[in-house]
Amino acid sequence: MLYIHMKYKYRSTSRFPVLIVLNDTFVEVRPNQVIESEVELGNSNLKLIESEPAKPRKPRRKRSGDNNLPKGE
Repeated sequence: MLYIHMKYKYRSTSRFPVLIVLNDTFVEVRPNQVIESEVELGNSNLKLIESEPAKPRKPRRKRSGDNNLPKGE
């Protein structure tokens, strides 16, 4: 059987430092700090960060001639 180890990313939404239990240890999470966990956490002060799919990039516009050289002597 194949097990996929997912990592969950959370961002703290609290205005103050919060103590949480993570992997049987107490961890202090500061405001707006990002933490990772192997298991899903059910804390109201932590917001799950969804992974966004990669956006396709537009091709770069090619410049012609000496347009990108500085004017001068």
